[in-house]
Amino acid sequence: MVKKGATLLLVLAVTVLFGVVLASATADVAYIYRKAYKIDDNILKVFNESNITYELIDERNLPVNFANYKLIFVGDENFRYENRILVNQFPSVVANYYHTNFWGFTDAEGVSQLGADNPLDVKKGGQIIQVYTQGREYPGGPSVVYYYLDTEDKAPGFQTVAVTQTAVNVNLDGDVISYANPGTPLFGGKTQQAKLCFFGIIESDYWTPAAKELFKQCVGFVGAECTIDTDCQAPQFSPGFCSNGDLYRNVTRYTCQATGALKKCIPNQTIEFVENCPLDCQNSQCIGECERDSDCGASGPIDGLFCIGKNITQTFELFTCANASTSQSHCVAEISNKTNKTCEDACVNGTCQDIRCFTNSDCSDSNVSTLDTCHSPGTVQSFCTNEPIACSNNQDCGIDGFKGAPFCTGKNVTKLFESFTCHNPGTASSSCTSSQEQRTTQQCSDICINGACGSIRCSKDFDCNDLNSSTLDQCINPGTLSSECRNTPMNCASNSDCGFTGFLGQESCSGTNIVKTFQNATCSNSGTLQSFCTVTQQQKVLEHCDKICVNGQCLNTACASNLDCGDSNPLTYDQCVNPGTVISECRNTPINCASNIDCGSTGYVGNEYCSSDRNVSKNFQTADCVNPGQLHSYCDVSIEQQFLNRCDFACYNGACIRCDTNIDCNDSNPNTVDLCQNPGTISSYCTNEPATGGNITCRKNSDCGTNSSVGSRFCAAKDISQLFQTWNCNNPNTVQSFCSTNLITQIIQTCPEFCLDGSCVNIKCFKNSDCSDGKNSTADICHAPGTPQSFCTNEPTTGNITCSKDVDCGVDTSISPLFCSDTKISQLIKTWDCKNPGTVQSFCSSNVLIDLIQTCPEFCSDGECVDIECFTNKDCDDDNSQTVDICANPGTPESFCTNNPIEITCFEDSDCGLDGFVGNPFCFANNVTKLFQQFECNIPGTPQSYCSTSVSEITTEQCTNLCANGQCVPEQGECTPGQIRQCGTNVGECRAGINVCFTDSTWSTDCFGETSSSTEVCDNLDNDCDGQADEGGVCGGGCTNECSSGNKRCNGNGFQLCGNFDSDTCSEWSTLTSCLTTEICTEGTCVPGQPSCTNDCTLGSRECSGDGYRLCGNFDADSCSEWSLSTSCSAGQVCQSGQCVTQPPACTNDCTLGLPE
Repeated sequence: MVKKGATLLLVLAVTVLFGVVLASATADVAYIYRKAYKIDDNILKVFNESNITYELIDERNLPVNFANYKLIFVGDENFRYENRILVNQFPSVVANYYHTNFWGFTDAEGVSQLGADNPLDVKKGGQIIQVYTQGREYPGGPSVVYYYLDTEDKAPGFQTVAVTQTAVNVNLDGDVISYANPGTPLFGGKTQQAKLCFFGIIESDYWTPAAKELFKQCVGFVGAECTIDTDCQAPQFSPGFCSNGDLYRNVTRYTCQATGALKKCIPNQTIEFVENCPLDCQNSQCIGECERDSDCGASGPIDGLFCIGKNITQTFELFTCANASTSQSHCVAEISNKTNKTCEDACVNGTCQDIRCFTNSDCSDSNVSTLDTCHSPGTVQSFCTNEPIACSNNQDCGIDGFKGAPFCTGKNVTKLFESFTCHNPGTASSSCTSSQEQRTTQQCSDICINGACGSIRCSKDFDCNDLNSSTLDQCINPGTLSSECRNTPMNCASNSDCGFTGFLGQESCSGTNIVKTFQNATCSNSGTLQSFCTVTQQQKVLEHCDKICVNGQCLNTACASNLDCGDSNPLTYDQCVNPGTVISECRNTPINCASNIDCGSTGYVGNEYCSSDRNVSKNFQTADCVNPGQLHSYCDVSIEQQFLNRCDFACYNGACIRCDTNIDCNDSNPNTVDLCQNPGTISSYCTNEPATGGNITCRKNSDCGTNSSVGSRFCAAKDISQLFQTWNCNNPNTVQSFCSTNLITQIIQTCPEFCLDGSCVNIKCFKNSDCSDGKNSTADICHAPGTPQSFCTNEPTTGNITCSKDVDCGVDTSISPLFCSDTKISQLIKTWDCKNPGTVQSFCSSNVLIDLIQTCPEFCSDGECVDIECFTNKDCDDDNSQTVDICANPGTPESFCTNNPIEITCFEDSDCGLDGFVGNPFCFANNVTKLFQQFECNIPGTPQSYCSTSVSEITTEQCTNLCANGQCVPEQGECTPGQIRQCGTNVGECRAGINVCFTDSTWSTDCFGETSSSTEVCDNLDNDCDGQADEGGVCGGGCTNECSSGNKRCNGNGFQLCGNFDSDTCSEWSTLTSCLTTEICTEGTCVPGQPSCTNDCTLGSRECSGDGYRLCGNFDADSCSEWSLSTSCSAGQVCQSGQCVTQPPACTNDCTLGLPE
């Protein structure tokens, strides 16, 4: 984002320079802004990268037709015309703090914001996403915040996309990113009519790539023309056309495809087959083959009679014209068999024949004990016989099955099985026999007792060995039918079951120390159910670095802080670039000022001048160095007016003079004429000559007359008013003295009800309607209307008419002399009116009005128009800023003006200096910046004019990649200066180092901190870093490495380490080290992870399942307990409470208990 402190003038210049404003009415985005310098360049960059066009629209140019755009973007500004930004009616992306309540997104509480010391995260779909690169704008500075719609404040229809995420346990819950679809209800009775995205991650200067992607998704949601293909318009079909004798048409189908950040409907045209023409295609239609059936051939039989089953049949051919007399007509020939007759018994050679029987069932006599036979079936010679039989199947002789109770034969459960057999079944010679045999029904694994199996699970603990060293094997009730095995999981049997003891991972840095993690794994109470693992890890210091530690290696640096770069020159800014790194360097950049003295002197400047008629002033200059000693230091020179002296009489051109008007020469002697000679100049002087050659008209106001009331009181609305005459002596005590008078209207009293003839009165009525009694048969009359003597009568409608016109009441006449009111000559006039003329309700009324006689072109005095050239110096303004304008003899007919030349400091800004850049360029916010000095003429064209100057930071070039030393570093280099990348390898004994990017954007050829490969020797190490240890026969043979020493791998939910753990010289995998239940194994290392399973049962518990039982334990590779497979109980046993118990065999009492036999 452009530095917000930049001036509007420069922002507009940069805008034109880089072509940001796209003046196109068909742009994708309408970007609304209030201040040009607040346009977010990062947002525009995203639009450009995504091939999204935009138009920058000043809110003062609203409204516009937003239907011409795919979406509206509203940034974080306090707009004046938010009602013209129609985010509720058109697709919009809103990144704004100020107006969400107006648009209905939130209640009166508005938008909330969140900041922290560390970079902020959001949570989206259970995933934590870092959205800012830093927590504060600079160390100790303001937090980099984002906005969110608090859950309690937002409109309920919003769909949450990403929510707040804090590192501390505080109750902050709201949408940082939220969507609204058309139809979503909002606050204030509003309804969202188009897609909307609220995007609260507004500090784009600190966006992570993930935040940038979230913004693109927000824009994609709002501005997408479609989501899936079915959102696009239906296919469009062209008229048919002929091709290769068949009918085709063009089909345009639309698919939803991503173009940049927005999905659009893309047309795709194909040719589609419509119809296969039987003959040909002409004029976009198929040509037909026939018009009637006879055009295709004669229908009829084509063969003689024959038999199909019992049917006498003949073959026919039928010709048909399908779609006759149309372009789709064609001939169809069908061959079919038609039945002429169905025979009762049989059809032979196309004729019907009588037959006695066809099958034995035709000879049935409905007697199951006889054999029904059809002889010569299906012939004319067929006949039936019915012979007696003994049995037809084995079931006729008896049902096979077990007989009697079970008994034991050795370890087998045995029963007698009887079988029945029908010999010569279904014939006259059939007969029945039966036989018995012993059959084994169950083979007992241990013993057979009373016709049932008994089970002995185990006789000693060894019988229960499950070959798992991590379980305790026990035989319960050994050697009995109720014996059972228990294999209870143990935590560990030895230290190795708890994990690897030794150094883990790679070397890393802790401050200036090289450290490495050391793990110690111990099994306590090994081999018992009370065993448990204790695994501890701690950082151990391997080496202390003199300068810095980077990626687990000690490196040298040029400087660690700005103090290391001092050049003892106060007019340079001493800076350590990339402090504490291998590419650190010192820069000593010239600056504008380090103290106030560098900006000029502080004190009086220029000459004295007159700031008023009698005040002498001079300009005072103050020179300040703003941000002294910093890269963006500049001089602020201000000039202000300071009062020096007050003249006794008058001031001219910065000096006191004797006089500029006659009044300055008053000697308080009424017998002299006081005159100012050469007024308003340095050579002015006074003369006080005896008053000879003329009379003094007046010396004071009372010489002209006594101020007093004139005429009688009169009414103005409810006010009792009276004219008041005042007298004024002009130029007193001079031969030019004269008298003037003026009349003003004074309010004496405001009446509570009415005013009449200069008195407050209570009046019964003003007009006849005030006396209405609601009867049409009476004359309602107001007598003496509008007077205190007024009263009402309601007499029958007979009586006299008081007046018929105004003159019947009186003649309008003046009642005062002429007087002045401002520049108007006026006079009081009394007028008469006849009310309800020509009726018995008629009456007379009068009123006093101010009548305008004449408007004077200039001034009015004593009821006459007079010409006076000037009253004050302002009346002598000649519109010339280079003269002093003075009124002589002010307010008299003898008044006149003088306009004497004066000296003025400045008339326009250019008189003070030329605006322009000062100092050298420097980098600010990754942009090339310079200081721009502007001069201003204050109070221009007046004696009080003075000059001032101001300095501001101006971005002269926006760097697309990096700014360094006041210049943009181009992107076409290999890398960004200061960037670090890994070089070398970490295989075997090799250790990777780093390449650094120099200021010329090239990578270093040296790999700093690298440990390179060496010749392979027999030491169980991978010296040549090829992934194998001691290869190439360096150890003289004898064994083969299973793996590369130092490698790790996951096995189940644990890990194994590759090393030499036996007496040979080769490497092999270690025993398994299990991860904690809260960890998972990833790339050979136990890391915190969410539990991937849930315990199904309590470890060691049992339950019955089907005809057996099952145990609860950990029988798979996860860390949770589950039920085992079911173990069936032995014959004669049932499961009770998870245990197999012997059930007494079912039996019958042979005798009566207790009776002798």
